[in-house]
Parts: sequence; C-alpha cells; structure tokens
Amino acid sequence: MRALSDRPTTTSAAAASRRPAADAILSIRVLLVLGFGTVFVLWLASGFVLVRRMMDADERGAEIRQRFLENDQVLSSISNRTLQTSMMFGDALLDPSAAASVSADLLQARAEIDNALDAYELRDSSGAEGEAWYRLAGELEAYWGALLPVVADARVDGSAARASRLASQVMPKRQGVMRILDQIHKLNEIAFREEQGAVAGLRVGLRRQVWQASAIAVLLGMLVAGLAIRHASRLERRIHEQHALEAAQRTELERLSKKLMAVQEDERRRIARELHDEVGQALGAIKLELALAERDVQLPLQGRLTEARAMVDGALESVRELSRLVHPMMLDDLGLEDATASYLQHFMRRTGIRTELRVSNLDKRFAPQLEVCAYRIVQEAVNNVGRHAAATSCQVRLERQQDALRVTVEDDGAGFTPADTEAPRTGLGLVGLRERVTDLGGLFEVTSAIGQGTRVSAALPLSVPAS
Repeated sequence: MRALSDRPTTTSAAAASRRPAADAILSIRVLLVLGFGTVFVLWLASGFVLVRRMMDADERGAEIRQRFLENDQVLSSISNRTLQTSMMFGDALLDPSAAASVSADLLQARAEIDNALDAYELRDSSGAEGEAWYRLAGELEAYWGALLPVVADARVDGSAARASRLASQVMPKRQGVMRILDQIHKLNEIAFREEQGAVAGLRVGLRRQVWQASAIAVLLGMLVAGLAIRHASRLERRIHEQHALEAAQRTELERLSKKLMAVQEDERRRIARELHDEVGQALGAIKLELALAERDVQLPLQGRLTEARAMVDGALESVRELSRLVHPMMLDDLGLEDATASYLQHFMRRTGIRTELRVSNLDKRFAPQLEVCAYRIVQEAVNNVGRHAAATSCQVRLERQQDALRVTVEDDGAGFTPADTEAPRTGLGLVGLRERVTDLGGLFEVTSAIGQGTRVSAALPLSVPAS
C-alpha cells in the first residue's frame, strides 16, 4: 500500500504545476482585454471625431445651399422689382395724371429693393462679388436718380422730352442694373459650386479617413490577435509539456506503487513463512516436549505442564492466525478459492457473523498479483464488516467472467453514506483497495445506504499488466 506521506506531495506538485498554466491563462485574458479594449476605444474615438466632422460638413453644405438660395432669391426680387418699376414708369408716361400714385409706388419699390440689398450676404466684400455688389448699389442709385425726376415731371414735360429722357437716362441705367444683377447671379453660382466642391472634397477626405481608421483598427486587431495567438501557442506548448511531465510522473508513481505493493507482498509472504515455519515449528516442538514431560513428571507438576501446554497451544494458534493475516500460505499453494474459504471460516468462528462463499467458474488459477488483489479485497471488506457493520450475515462472491474476475462482498449491516468522508468505513483500507484495483486496470465500487447494508465490488481484468 502506498505511503500516506506521498499524497500531499503529489497533490502539491500537481497544484504547483497547474498554477503557471492558470497564471498564463489570466495573462492572456488581460492581454486580450487590454488589446481589444484599446482598439475599441481608438476606433470609437476616431469614429466619433469623423462622424462629428461629417456632421459639420453636412451643416456647412446646408448653410452654403441656404445662403445661395437666399442670395438668389434676393437677386430675383431686385430684378423683378426693377422690371416692375419699368412697367410703373410706362404707366406714368401713358397717363400723366397717375404720376403722383406711380411716384409713391416707385418709392415703396425703392425701399423694398434697398432692404433686399441689405439682406444680401456677401461672401467676400473685397473680391469680384463685393465689387459687383457695390457697383449694383451705385447703379441703382443712378437708376433712381434718373427715373424718379422723369416721373415727377411727367405732367410738365411733353411726350418728346419724356421719350428723350427715357431713352438717354432711364433705359441705360436699368440695363446696367440688370447686367450687374446677371453678373452677381453668375458669381453667386460660381461661388456656390466652388463651395459645394470644397464640401464634396471634404467628404471624400472624411471617407478616406474612415477607411484609414477602419484599416488601422483592423491592423491593430490583427496585431492583438497575433500576439494572443502567439501567447496561446506558447501556453499550449507549456500545457502539453506539463501534461507530459504529469503523465510521466503519474506513470512513475504507479510503477513505484506497484513495486512497493509487490515488495510488501513479498515481505509479508516471507514474514508469514517465517512465522509458520520457524515460530510455528518451534512452538509445536515445545508443545511436544511439554506433552512428553507431562507423562514423566509427578502428579503435582502435571497440572502446571498442562497449563503451559495450553498456553503454547494459544500462542501457536495466534501465530497461525497472524501468518494467515499477513499472507496465507494456502493462497500460494492451493489458490484463491481455498484461501478465501479458510479465511471466512476463521472469521465466522472469531466474530460469530454468518458468512457464505459463492464461487463461479474458478476451475483455473489466476495470475499471482490478481489472486493477491482479490484476496485483499475480501480480507479488508470482511474485516470492515466485523468491525463496523453490526451485521448478522455476510456474503462473498467470486466469479470468473469473460474478461474479468468479479469480487463482491455484501452485508446486511447498518450501512453508511459513501459521500460522508468522516464515515469510519471510508478510511485508508478502502482507499488502498481502490488503488490496488486501479493499478491492475480494474473497476472498484462501494455502494451503501443507511440501514441497507454495504456492497463492495471490484472487476479485475484477467489480462493483468506486467509489474
């Protein structure tokens, strides 16, 4: 059986070997969180900036369009009102009596045109548009200066004079105003197209920046993923190495455990044989000598010799029982069935618990280590029945199956909860049996419940691996 001190060492070594893997997993998680978190924050910040700039570009484009429409509307209003003043001037020429009312309408039209001029928004007062706008204002002043006096004097001047003044003063001024209005309208359209082109260029640049930001985010993500994959590969190699080391250590421990159990069985066999052959024979010789002496001595000494012979009988029986417990010679000489039957008979005499042995297909001997393992299972399980079960009967079954030897020990005792690690029957004995069975490649099972007895079973493969 394995030394108890080996277990904490093995557990601590396994825990220590798993700790670097856990630390590595934690570090790769931190790397992934930090890497992808940084990429996400950068992508989010750049996206926010780009979206803000695109919104600004859209607002600027809307402002440019609105300004163009408003300026175009102002120019159209000035042009329309100017044409309307020409029509009013024609009415005044045709009907001199309406000159007063026409003059009032012209003044109102002049006020509206002046307000429209004030509403016009210049982009660059020092450029061509500003120069044309100032010329427009001057031409309008000249136009009003030529138009209003003619209307005021419509009732005084003759038709020839009015026609002359119309042809020489009013019409040229109006044509000049219209030319300047057309020029400003063209300049307004040119400026609108230029500004729209600038906004379109800005949008193209923003789209390029969006692609660049996306490409940078993808590259950073690929870099983080590459580092993570590289780290994970190294971690995987370390885990494989640790698993290989643990497997090698486990194999070595199993080999040492098997060797230790083999050495223990050999030592037990030697001790049992020494007890049986040396001590047993010595006690048998002493018993014989006491019997011979009892016939030759006087009657008062015979009682003492009889008592001494009885003490020797008890010691001889104890030595034989101890020899059977350590390693029964019958197991080596006669096999598993006879050794088990002999042990159960002594157990029934010693404890008073009724035992029954059932065997099936045990017509051939098994491998020595298989017979030893099966005998130890029966010995430990039956011993637990006698010490803890409070049972009245116990049944032992040995059955050769197609590819396994099945050993079953079942009692009608008090039972226990297998999950309860504090239960006395889950001590080192059953743990040692489980290790023996596992080392042989078998299956070990303990089934029990409070008040329903206990069942210990094991399936030992007939093809026992080499020690």
